[in-house]
Amino acid sequence: MEGKILTRTASSIAMDDYLTRPKTPQFITVKYGDNKKLVLNPWCRCKVLLEHLHTAAECADGVIVDLVDPDGRVKHLSSKPNEYASEQVRSRGTFILIRVEKQEGEALPDKYHPLLSRTILDEQYPDLRGQLANLSRSQTPLSSSMSKRLRRMGTVSKIKVMSKEVGKEKRSKKAR
Repeated sequence: MEGKILTRTASSIAMDDYLTRPKTPQFITVKYGDNKKLVLNPWCRCKVLLEHLHTAAECADGVIVDLVDPDGRVKHLSSKPNEYASEQVRSRGTFILIRVEKQEGEALPDKYHPLLSRTILDEQYPDLRGQLANLSRSQTPLSSSMSKRLRRMGTVSKIKVMSKEVGKEKRSKKAR
């Protein structure tokens, strides 16, 4: 047996994958539209789960979808297409389907729009709309005049200069 090279076949690798799966059934509930629900098995790659949700919700081509939990935590599944969705979502959890609107420029945050009807969203998750709106706002404390200048410049490399100016403005306001 010395010198013999052991190789693993695809079926043995698949068997190992099967054996490492959790023994209890996993599922998640995704709400969207006018009180529509999907019960899904998250034991798949994020890309596959999102493609299924995109099709089920009848979204137009080019629309980016993702999930948010009732506490307002976006799961960012589209940024992890090859990871298993079961690693990103809580088993037996309920999630709301959202549309992600990518903003031009790296300094601007994504905008999130729930794909659950407004009346149901407001009844069942009254705080979620505000939480998504807060996530869609810029996280940088720039004044409006500075953010206008930043947009005109069109580059993110100037953010350091702008943040120094913000510090100067704050110090000058305190001195007054």
